[in-house]
Formats: sequence, C-alpha cells, structure tokens
Amino acid sequence: RHGDGPILAGENDWETPFRDAPGGPMIGGVLEPCVHFDARSGRYRMWYAGLGKRGGESARYRVGHAESDDGIRWRRDAEPVFE
Repeated sequence: RHGDGPILAGENDWETPFRDAPGGPMIGGVLEPCVHFDARSGRYRMWYAGLGKRGGESARYRVGHAESDDGIRWRRDAEPVFE
C-alpha cells in the first residue's frame, strides 16, 4: 500500500475482481506480488498473479509483470506473461 490504496490494482479484464453471483463477494484481482530490484537497470520488477475473466470464459489465474523506477508508480504489461 501507498497512501489510501494499493500500489497495484486490477485494470485489465484478466486481473480484475469479479462476482460469481449477484450480491456475492468479490473474487480475484491482483494477488501474490513478488518484487525484485534490478541493480543493473535501477528498476523494480514485479511479477504477480491475476485472477479474472476474459469475455465469457471461466475465471483463471495468469501471471502479470510490471516495472517501476521508484517502487510506487508501476507500468504494467497489458497482457499476461503466462496464460
């Protein structure tokens, strides 16, 4: 967290929380982040699990990637690294 919200929240359909039933709990989103500082590039790199739905498909886990210069503002890849 930084300030009032999470550093990284779901933006793409494959990493956005969803409900399985009307009024049910929110499921999924951005989960299990792992951050590594790359000393050569001077950047932070994050890999994370995203649980969401694409179109009409069932929910599934995917692995996402993002980079940051300061560990607060992240530039994520729009598509998962692993499906």
